[in-house]
Amino acid sequence: AGHFHGDRLELEAFGPAMAQFAPPVVVDLICGSAAAARRTLRVLSAPDRRMVLISSMDVYRAWAVFHGADRGPLEPGPLAETARLRDASGLYPAATLAQLQRLHPWMAEGYDKLGMERAAAAWPAAPGAWLTILRLPPLYGPGDPHRRLYPLWRRMRDGRPAILLQRGWAEWRSPRGYVVNMAHAVALAATAPRAAGRVYNCADSGNASEAEWAAAV
Repeated sequence: AGHFHGDRLELEAFGPAMAQFAPPVVVDLICGSAAAARRTLRVLSAPDRRMVLISSMDVYRAWAVFHGADRGPLEPGPLAETARLRDASGLYPAATLAQLQRLHPWMAEGYDKLGMERAAAAWPAAPGAWLTILRLPPLYGPGDPHRRLYPLWRRMRDGRPAILLQRGWAEWRSPRGYVVNMAHAVALAATAPRAAGRVYNCADSGNASEAEWAAAV
């Protein structure tokens, strides 16, 4: 086996090398759009090869309701893998996407995990029985470019007597994923044949409110 370094947008250039390498499983950690999914599958899919693609909890309609992109009724929770997905592909405003692209250069082709999932599911050369999708929550831990714990530990470091949270935000509950735990989930999906043809929600156990989370931190 060898190591290949290059631009994702030039993935086709590695097609012959990948065909010779012939991995039984391909894990794509940065497949963020329909165009990216089609490129990965065009170069790396094979009838006897399993594909593991990393998606996001933002594909669900509940996330669109939370962001105000869907004005309909709330979705019942907790959300299982069979929960209703968003109707529209686009979700985040241009300014938010620009900020994400500065943190994650691989988002150059745009970002839409729902579009990615739909493109992968429709790809004729990668039957659904060989496709595994993992929907991850916001991650935290070493290497987090978003520094999600910073607003809390900055106040602790400053010796603040209290951390103030708006009531609505303090009561908000959302799944989270410690990066090591989520890496373990990816490894399990890649090595367990029974994961083929499945979609999994992955998150840490528990569902702490923001107030409970702040106390735990």
